[in-house]
Amino acid sequence: MKKHKNRFKQYEEISDEFSSEWRKLDLLVPSNLKMLCRLLDLKLETLLKDFMWRLSYMVASGTDEQCQAARDYFLSCGYGKNFYSEKQLQQIFRELDAKKQFWPDVDDEVITPVQEELHYLWSHMHMEYWLEKWKGRKGKFEL
Repeated sequence: MKKHKNRFKQYEEISDEFSSEWRKLDLLVPSNLKMLCRLLDLKLETLLKDFMWRLSYMVASGTDEQCQAARDYFLSCGYGKNFYSEKQLQQIFRELDAKKQFWPDVDDEVITPVQEELHYLWSHMHMEYWLEKWKGRKGKFEL
């Protein structure tokens, strides 16, 4: 019997570059933000986590309006403008949003373990492609 080669094996273990991870950060938290969080009974960690997940268009990261507001704030600060044009930055965020749209909706269908594994592999392959695509375009735009 011939063994089938797993051509997706390289994507089974996602590299640190593509994985979500817990990180310890030392941050100087402005006193006004600390007081605002205290008044609103909001943990600073919750505020930062919500912003990061909405900005990255992760699945179940909030409403479309919240994700767009995070993106608009990020762009209004000028992040990335020295590497990408405004049009390219908008495309980067549209592609992140599009990936989120491909996440299986467990309320609409039953997902088998095989389907879940295939989606997991596709997601990692796609994000590797996406990152390499945009890294290759870094700094290549007309002003």
